[in-house]
Amino acid sequence: MRRIQEEEFEQARKKDMEAKKKVVEEEKKRKSEEEEEKKQQRQKEEEEKKKQVEMEEILKKKKEAIPKEPEPSDPNSCEIAFRLPSGKRVLRRFLKKDKVEVTSKYCNFLHRFYTTTLEVSQILISGNTNSNCHNQCLKRFTAT
Repeated sequence: MRRIQEEEFEQARKKDMEAKKKVVEEEKKRKSEEEEEKKQQRQKEEEEKKKQVEMEEILKKKKEAIPKEPEPSDPNSCEIAFRLPSGKRVLRRFLKKDKVEVTSKYCNFLHRFYTTTLEVSQILISGNTNSNCHNQCLKRFTAT
């Protein structure tokens, strides 16, 4: 009888050890999964930061490629209003002698900056009361 009890005790001890071993293995597995998730999250955050830095560099280069805005009192300037799809209106002065490329670069900058596409059909011409200036700006911009 004692021998039977010892065998039963031994079997119970083995089951307990296996259960503990299983719990330890599950804990290790759970920790490794958590570490893997954290690692992936860190990589994702690093990639997002890298993309943000790249986007800031692109915006900086695009902004630098655009000539400075002329003074409002400059008689050789005209003001163009760009309406974004969001409804936001952005005003910018350009020189009459500026090429369409300058307004195009500015539109590209706006597109990147506001991360929306410009609806060229909604571009408004405003500002200087000289209708010749309006016509020149409109011709230059719609030529593209």
